[in-house]
Amino acid sequence: MAVTSPLRIGVVGGGLAAQAAHLPSLAAMPGRFSLAALVEPDAALAATLCRRHGIERHYPELADLLASNSVEAVVLTSPNATHAPQVRAALEAGLHVLVEKPMCISLADADEIVAAQRRSGRVVQVGYMKRFDEAYEALLADVPRASAIQHIEVLTYDPRFVRFFDEGEIVAARPPDADAADRLAALEHEQVRAAFGRDVGGPQAEAAFSSVFLGALVHDVNVVHGVLEAAGHAEPVDVVDAWWGRGRGGGGTARLANGATWTTTWLDLPGAHEFQERIAVYADDGVRELRLIAPYSSLRTQASVYRRSGGQDARQIAHEVRALSSSFARELAHFHDCVRQGAPCRTPPEQARKDIELLTRMFACARDTRPGASPAEPLAAGTGRS
Repeated sequence: MAVTSPLRIGVVGGGLAAQAAHLPSLAAMPGRFSLAALVEPDAALAATLCRRHGIERHYPELADLLASNSVEAVVLTSPNATHAPQVRAALEAGLHVLVEKPMCISLADADEIVAAQRRSGRVVQVGYMKRFDEAYEALLADVPRASAIQHIEVLTYDPRFVRFFDEGEIVAARPPDADAADRLAALEHEQVRAAFGRDVGGPQAEAAFSSVFLGALVHDVNVVHGVLEAAGHAEPVDVVDAWWGRGRGGGGTARLANGATWTTTWLDLPGAHEFQERIAVYADDGVRELRLIAPYSSLRTQASVYRRSGGQDARQIAHEVRALSSSFARELAHFHDCVRQGAPCRTPPEQARKDIELLTRMFACARDTRPGASPAEPLAAGTGRS
């Protein structure tokens, strides 16, 4: 590999994703990255993180960083509703962008980002780190043909990330002032309303779409979309059913062109002992199972596992791959290679748009399963097939 200079990079947002994954991973790759700036409105938190990771400067707002002309690229780990305007602003300033999922909230914003990226010629990589997990890559290399798939099942439950860290390892920001909180809530409301052409039913429904469907289920949808692409499944996916509410979770059922079903469920389970994400592909020749670790555990010692089992001539066939490497580190290394060496981006905006489109259709027909919830009319986001 040709020797290149480190990429001068700024991180926008000092929350959990930045502290647990991006900042330590970037700091651990000085040959690839120079941590030049942090954008974080909480000055005390920003100062602590700059000392911890050797960051040169911090700014209260993205506009201040852009005016400084001090970086070549940004990693956006800010709240979901800020992603679309921040991606556009960074591209207009000539920067490369790695934006955490979801890329944005509405399909209109997704289309604008795709167009802006093409105009700019800059890299926009969406933060689907699971695509860089070596066990997932083993699954992609071993998928059956699409016509052989009978069912795909995804189940994720999350006991919340903070239990994976020692006391003081994650530094909490001060709560935003009332005006800032109101502005962010209004921005999210406006974007969710734009996604469906009408109000979706109040703050709880908006949070279910933005945080559960686009913030959590989007990972699983992206993983399965990758499996289907590798299997040669080029046909549309139909949404059959969806739900959200009870247990602070959500999920849905889709049907593939060959009649096979795909179910996906995400649950917030603070009482669970461990995080679990299981993707199973049931096909004519056996079962392929992927178990992914807690998103930030890849920075420690746990392994994700891919296993294929089946039978042939009354014999058991088993194949297993265990992966310990950090998918976040591999994702960031890929971003560097896209910027410095022109490598094709593995998680571009067009891919994220496909995920958002399916989840928008899924939420449009979702049933609110909270106790006492009244049936809601279907939303207007019948945007066609993915």
